Amino acid sequence: MQWQANGELDRNELFDLVRLLGDVEGPELRSELHRLSSQVESTD
Repeated sequence: MQWQANGELDRNELFDLVRLLGDVEGPELRSELHRLSSQVESTD
């Protein structure tokens, strides 16, 4: 994983992590992960 100088996870790494978690979790958590990742994208 790659971290930015400000200590946050790189955007692409975060997206990949959320996608991988969604692949192993059930549909309920997958929806929540998608919602949270959408919030991260909208704050940039």
